[in-house]
Amino acid sequence: MLRIITTFFLLSILGIALSGVAAFGASAPGPGRPVRWLSVDSAASLGCGSSVEPAGQSRLALGPAGGTARMEFALLGCDGKERQLGMDVFVVRTGGGFELTVRDHDSGETVVRRLRSAHPADFVLSGVPVRFTLAEQTDPAS
Repeated sequence: MLRIITTFFLLSILGIALSGVAAFGASAPGPGRPVRWLSVDSAASLGCGSSVEPAGQSRLALGPAGGTARMEFALLGCDGKERQLGMDVFVVRTGGGFELTVRDHDSGETVVRRLRSAHPADFVLSGVPVRFTLAEQTDPAS
C-alpha cells in the first residue's frame, strides 16, 4: 500500500513539473514569421488644356489577402473649383494576382480590374483619370 501511495505521489510531482515546463516553453518566443501586407498606391490626375496635372495621391495598407478601404481625393480643377472624389476600394487575392474594385461614393460608378503586383491599372472613374498600383510588402516580424 505504501508503495502505491509513494508511486502516485512521485507521478503527481512529475506531472506538475512537466506541465510547468510545457507552459514555460509555450510562452517562450519562437522564430518570427515575416508579416505580409498589401499597399495600394493611388493617384488622380486632371487634364488642363494640353497638360495633365497630378491632383491627388494616397497609400493604403491592407492585409495579406486583401481588404477594404475608403478614400477621399480633394481635387482642384483647372477652373479653380474644388471637387471631391470619394471611393470605396476592395482588393481580393485571386489565383493569378488581385481583383481591384473601385466604387465612387456619389455616383455609384464601379470599375473592376484584375491586376498583378507592381503593374499599374489606369482607368477613369467619374470623369477623373486614376491609377492604382498594388505592391506586396514583407516586414520582419516584431
